[in-house]
Amino acid sequence: MIAVDVSTPDVGARDGWIIEATLDRASISTGVLRTLAAGGAIVVDASQQGPTNMVVTATI
Repeated sequence: MIAVDVSTPDVGARDGWIIEATLDRASISTGVLRTLAAGGAIVVDASQQGPTNMVVTATI
């Protein structure tokens, strides 16, 4: 994991807490997504950022 940003429910266009994680695509594991899901998060976007990274956005 490279970076994580968390926004409170009153920030942004989505309801609830927003978690945005920047991951290294070479070492991304399904464990990150499973951990988010186990905590009740809903992954709303997963997109490539540059040639080596992926940004995953989830709401709780």
